Amino acid sequence: MEKSIYMKLVSSYKADSCRACQYSALEGLEILAHGLEVVDSYKSILRYLSKDGKHLFIGGNKSNRIDLDKGFYLVGFGKASLGMSKALVDYSSQYLEKGLIIVDRKRVSWRIMNYLRNNGIDVLYGGYPLPDKHTISSSQKLVDFISSAPEDKLVVVLISGGGESLFEIPIADIDVDDISFLYKICRENAMRPHEFSTVIKHLSKVKGGRFAQYIYPRHGVSLIISQSLGHDIYDVAGGPTLPDESTYEDAKRILEFYGIWDDLPTSITRAIMEGIEGDLPETLRKGDPVFKYMENVVVASGKIGLKSMKMFSELKGYNSFILSNRLVGEAKEIGQVIASLVEDMYWDNEPVEPPSVLVAGGETSVSVRGSGTGGRNQELLLSIVRRISGLHGVAVIAFNTDGVDGNSPAGGAVIDGCTLRDGLRKGLYPEDYLRENDSYTFFKHLNRALATGATGTDVNDFIIVVINV
Repeated sequence: MEKSIYMKLVSSYKADSCRACQYSALEGLEILAHGLEVVDSYKSILRYLSKDGKHLFIGGNKSNRIDLDKGFYLVGFGKASLGMSKALVDYSSQYLEKGLIIVDRKRVSWRIMNYLRNNGIDVLYGGYPLPDKHTISSSQKLVDFISSAPEDKLVVVLISGGGESLFEIPIADIDVDDISFLYKICRENAMRPHEFSTVIKHLSKVKGGRFAQYIYPRHGVSLIISQSLGHDIYDVAGGPTLPDESTYEDAKRILEFYGIWDDLPTSITRAIMEGIEGDLPETLRKGDPVFKYMENVVVASGKIGLKSMKMFSELKGYNSFILSNRLVGEAKEIGQVIASLVEDMYWDNEPVEPPSVLVAGGETSVSVRGSGTGGRNQELLLSIVRRISGLHGVAVIAFNTDGVDGNSPAGGAVIDGCTLRDGLRKGLYPEDYLRENDSYTFFKHLNRALATGATGTDVNDFIIVVINV
């Protein structure tokens, strides 16, 4: 039997801390596990399905119903596609006629994949985090598949983080190498999610609402697990089934702002200029007929997870608050903000009095200068190890909800008031590991790295502070 996410987290944490710090760390891991359960790809879908004996209802709109004698078609793309699809199959296999999803080969559960294939869902592969030749061929097959579906069928679209690179068909004469280079240089320059989404929408045949053209005139419902900051579903996977108000001019302005316009392949800059001049169509606007029968439903998000963790910690007796679900910036700098709040709560009982819990979410970034192994969550924690040293009963957790933090095998880590002491006893100095961006190695030596494997969902990062004094 597969371990629960809570057991995976707890079994990863074997730190030699004082009793007070261990208690807070274990409490924090329980809160984190609860948040991950709430945004779980499988369970999130089940919450939006219901039956009345004659119909299956999907999402909040009763018009999205599946009659017993009609059935529905299923398509999906993103890191959570497998779990989302399995939920639909388990709940409504008698209604499902055909399906096709695109997943990341590196994150495949062969057991679930074979189960889906045995239930009529074709599972194809795409590239992640950069689109590749498999992305293009699989995406074209998905578009052809849905274009050939009978017009009286409901189309269910499952969208999650990672879908932007798994589902892509470039416009004009842009080839896979050029679009992959664009993705790479945008990510290397730590482009904000909304800006990145604006750029890629204008170079794609399936983003910025354009995929809705292939679904129309069929009725469609997109079930979305949102990793976008602040619950903005328009940016998830480039918003393939949602209207878009940005322009080619916006895309050009963003690329110039980051100083990468002149570094782009000619096919990219030419396509954007043709769009500005009106030779290529804009993304689809609100009010376009293709959205007449299209509903978009957020089934899980970082905001939903944070609210649930806050409520859960309050039930456990903690004074709790949500700092933000939009944390962005250099991980080390955001770490100092978190450390300052820890000190305020610990020493001054502000903004809440211990026992207290702070939860936050977002997506920080790391300016990589070393050659080590780590990720933004572990780097954030490593930057504040000294700040919380000696604060017994304090624990801080940072975790990427997809279970993979940067280039490390861990999803995040746990630190507490004893971490620095334990590191120094083993000759481990945080500054040395920060210099090399080698946070994972530091935490691995101290049994504080949280290695759960891929979780099958993605709503960005969770940060949890627990204080018991």
